[in-house]
Amino acid sequence: QVSAVDALMATFQTEAYRTGTYDFGVYMSGNSHTVYHNSQTMQNISYDLAGLAEICFLQMGISGLTYDQMLARQASIIYPRITDTISTIYFVVWEGTNQISGGTDTLTKLNTYCGNLKTEAASEGITLVTIVPTLLAREFPGEDAKILASGEYNTDLIGSTPANVDHVVQIASPYTSYRGDFGSDAAFIADQRALAQDTTYFLDGTHLVDGALGYRAAVAKPVADLIKTLEGL
Repeated sequence: QVSAVDALMATFQTEAYRTGTYDFGVYMSGNSHTVYHNSQTMQNISYDLAGLAEICFLQMGISGLTYDQMLARQASIIYPRITDTISTIYFVVWEGTNQISGGTDTLTKLNTYCGNLKTEAASEGITLVTIVPTLLAREFPGEDAKILASGEYNTDLIGSTPANVDHVVQIASPYTSYRGDFGSDAAFIADQRALAQDTTYFLDGTHLVDGALGYRAAVAKPVADLIKTLEGL
């Protein structure tokens, strides 16, 4: 007996092979949040968009990457995947806390990374739309300054969105909180740590749990919903 998923995939493959093109692509790069639980974030984006169009999904994130490392590998790893067989690419870029933990100029480097993607896509005649989720809460034990830096990054990403970021997906509670909602740094730091220590949603103070309450609810569904809106699906 052919399952519903098998039937859907057969239809998709027939359509893809018949036309030789995709309606659009959904690509992702970033740190471990893009690969945890067998790349659950991208898996769930693809589930939410399945059957609505002919879509090429491509996950290129690697655990532990910073923006410095992403920039260094961009030309050799990412650019070859931006080809003119797809006319529009929605590119989800999700990093930040690793750069904050070990580097500098996080928002500036995000903007540079997104700008490079757009320049490369334009050279191939492709429309590339960048989508950037805000940062999850992270425990950062004993490192209050890094929690404050993450909060500042989110505030600036939302309030002063860099020129090369087309859309910001604002992650909601209980996955993160925002400095502007608190009367003091101390209250914000305490809330971020409390969120990251909540084992209903967080696995280890940094990453989310497997299953429906993890990456699916936090970011995959909001990203998929945004793409549906942009595509009129």
